[in-house]
Amino acid sequence: MRYARHEWMIAPARARAELWRVGLGIAAISVLAGFLNVALFRGLGTFWPEWVARDLLGPVLGGTPLSMLVLLFGFATTIAAVVLTVRVLHQRGPATLLGPWQPMLADFWAALRVLVPVMVLLMLIPAPGAMPSDAAPIPNLAFGTWAALLPVALAAILIQTSAEELVFRGYLQQQLAARFSSPLIWMLIPSILFGIGHYDPGAGATAPFVVLWATLFGMAAADLTARSGTLGPAIALHLANNAMAMLITTLPENFSGLALYHLPFSLAEMLEISPFLVLDMAYLGIGWLACRVGIRR
Repeated sequence: MRYARHEWMIAPARARAELWRVGLGIAAISVLAGFLNVALFRGLGTFWPEWVARDLLGPVLGGTPLSMLVLLFGFATTIAAVVLTVRVLHQRGPATLLGPWQPMLADFWAALRVLVPVMVLLMLIPAPGAMPSDAAPIPNLAFGTWAALLPVALAAILIQTSAEELVFRGYLQQQLAARFSSPLIWMLIPSILFGIGHYDPGAGATAPFVVLWATLFGMAAADLTARSGTLGPAIALHLANNAMAMLITTLPENFSGLALYHLPFSLAEMLEISPFLVLDMAYLGIGWLACRVGIRR
């Protein structure tokens, strides 16, 4: 495995790589991000209490375009929590979580240039049996509204995906890699935690498959990070995946307000109605390989 560049991100973490710091760091990030989120929502509730109660924190999270944008941009609180934690607990600058700037940006665009055409092609190719013949997608937003919101929606998803990559690949993976040389530790542990974080008890029998998919995604992102020595390709993969899942066709549940179409079934029903989750795993593998081709490592 060509992981020589991984050292770019591991080296700054070695000075303070004690396991107690890592455990305390994860706890600190969780608490700080939660506190900042509560402060954000309470601040919004002071000025727009009815909207916050009805749309932002109602029974469906992110069910409208505005509430969805607020939730996604709200992941900036996680970024702030990570930056503060590494500064205080590890005496590291936040830039060390990303890797060198020039290679990071170069690999981000290199991965995205290959990834986007591949994912668009996969979306256009019909997948036999993926959708029941009587279950056509339901329009959610008018195309003009969707197109007008697209630039700010992509920016919001970039914030959300960058925040998650900073926590799992930028912080946890690198701190573990500074302590343990085996990929079985620094690749698997963050990926499993990432997968568990996607557990949804409301998904019924589909929930374990979602956790498995997210764990495999974490492993793909970990591999790209180690190959690149930066978070660039992992953020590109995460951005493209979430943009397709949130902006094109999605389930009519949480985080669905910015989608052009809604599927006519729920996550809990998906396993019985459609093999989308199996296809998603195949698409993930193709996307991972596309990113590897883009960065050629």
